[in-house]
Amino acid sequence: MWINVVGMNRMRRPFWLALIASVALASCASEPEMKMTPAASGSDVGVRYAQGEAFMLSGGSRGAIMLLPVRYNLHSGKTLFAVAGYNNSSDPLNFGPENISIRLDNGADMQIHDFDNLRHSAIEDADRQRLLATVQAAVDASVAYRVSRRHPREGREMMRDAVEDYDDRLHSIAENLSERVERAKAVLQTTTIDPNSYWSGWVLADQPPLAEGEVRQMTVSVEFAGETHHFNLFLSPEGTATPRQVSLPAVPKNVALKAMYGTDQTWLWNVPPPPPHVDGPKTWTVGRF
Repeated sequence: MWINVVGMNRMRRPFWLALIASVALASCASEPEMKMTPAASGSDVGVRYAQGEAFMLSGGSRGAIMLLPVRYNLHSGKTLFAVAGYNNSSDPLNFGPENISIRLDNGADMQIHDFDNLRHSAIEDADRQRLLATVQAAVDASVAYRVSRRHPREGREMMRDAVEDYDDRLHSIAENLSERVERAKAVLQTTTIDPNSYWSGWVLADQPPLAEGEVRQMTVSVEFAGETHHFNLFLSPEGTATPRQVSLPAVPKNVALKAMYGTDQTWLWNVPPPPPHVDGPKTWTVGRF
């Protein structure tokens, strides 16, 4: 069942927050770069491509769910995709990470990192960095003190440099923490969707183990408006061929995505999307969560 979402209202911000200008989420060089591509998910789930990039759409009687897989995760060690819920019913609907589950082909469930989890991780990292900065400052101060006993002027300069370096480190740590918390707000957070409106956000999970040449499958299940939408995706290391999918239902051209931009112009996925803007003229990029 295809749902036309042309007339829907944007609730607060554009859906396309950026198709990964940078996904440096906790870079792990030991992790292979992972590729995520659509797999057959049933007749109610269609796929539309733009130069290899895909979005998947599942229609229901009271609404629709769109899933945008990130094609390559750039050695981040993370699984990342975006989801949007479109409310075609006459009632408001709550939508958030609690509506989403991810299961691998071996039956194992994947943990979803919500905003609270990402914020907590960022704070813990900042605490560790501050501790290391304090230890380094103590070492620098101790060295400066020993020098000052024989060379007072040089020791004072070293002490002043140690204090300035410590202040700079603390300032950098605070800025990085603020940026990570701000970026974490891009993940899907529970929101009430009014009729003829939508809400969207990123969904983040750890990358499952992948051996060279291995192809795995995961299923993303989204509960929305009393219905469950299932999206199947292939996961494989970059360079590993995945099973050919030549019979995936294609999303019709008239299923427009005006809600993604809130403009009168219908974008038909025949060209890459225009750059997004979030809360003003600054382009949003997804960095290290």
